[in-house]
Amino acid sequence: MNRRILAVPLLALTVSGLALAAPTLNLSLMKVTSVTKDGVKSETLSAADKVTPGDTLLQRATLKTDKALKGGHIVLPVPKNTRYLSGTASTFKDLTLDYSADGKSFSAQPMKTVTVTENGKAVSKQVPVPENEYTALRWTIVTLPKDAVVTVGYRVSVN
Repeated sequence: MNRRILAVPLLALTVSGLALAAPTLNLSLMKVTSVTKDGVKSETLSAADKVTPGDTLLQRATLKTDKALKGGHIVLPVPKNTRYLSGTASTFKDLTLDYSADGKSFSAQPMKTVTVTENGKAVSKQVPVPENEYTALRWTIVTLPKDAVVTVGYRVSVN
């Protein structure tokens, strides 16, 4: 059964001094297919217009700027009906990466409160959110030089 992901992921770019710089941000969502030819494994990317549960998708955002940037964020939500695949987010020396489990608050390791029973009593504890429950990723721009082109992204699996 083919399933379409109806919710196009929203992305956000917030850059201090946005009026002074004219960055452009392009988003792509591609289906990743593994191919073995002559014993050599490789991957191909194609349009993600028809996907099925278990398919892997690559979401990328490319930021281009004609002026140096200092500060700001690129935020990419995890598309509905998918889950983030652990360890697939791109990282760069000029960007820091944080994750969110609620789409609002970000940290290197999101936490959630769970209630467990210890010695017959209910106790609330903070535990790390499993990576497959992340709802958004945020890259913080430290500095980018003039005419920078940066591509960030990650992979998800279709539920």
